[in-house]
Amino acid sequence: NLSNIQRIEVVKGPLSVIYGTDALGGVINLITKSNQKEKFNVNVKGYYESVGQYNVELNGGVNIGKSQFYVSAGRNFFDGYSSKSYVRHQEWRPKEQYFADAKYVYANSKFKVSLIGSFFREHMIDRGDIHPNTTYAFDQHFITYRPRASAIVMVPLTPNSQLDAMLSYSGFFRFI
Repeated sequence: NLSNIQRIEVVKGPLSVIYGTDALGGVINLITKSNQKEKFNVNVKGYYESVGQYNVELNGGVNIGKSQFYVSAGRNFFDGYSSKSYVRHQEWRPKEQYFADAKYVYANSKFKVSLIGSFFREHMIDRGDIHPNTTYAFDQHFITYRPRASAIVMVPLTPNSQLDAMLSYSGFFRFI
């Protein structure tokens, strides 16, 4: 979710040791917000374009003692676009996206624990052209699910070092 991005790092050059074997030319690293500074925070965002794009998002967080809670959910919808006046098949295909994120952080002077979960669903439609001399067409529906769950523990060892441990699951499922 882009509203949860604190900063973006662009690093040029090979970084396969840190980011994996596909990071040969560089990395675009999206760094998410780690701490909520306010005691209570709620945001509602809406976006509308006359070409058929409608987006809405709700997110909020709360600090209670040494704990932080954050939730976010939203829907992005695009009705598709074609440069021709009336065609069934659109060059930019219609799609609908749903997303949700939840995060819990507990921190004290000895350690910090984060539990993170997110879910993303996208439905894209490829409306086929009407076949010549007929009255029918074939549509293709592409549905994608991306669930993710993480647990992170950070323990300071010395003033200049800390131990980080992460257990994470990330899935990608596509149905045609």
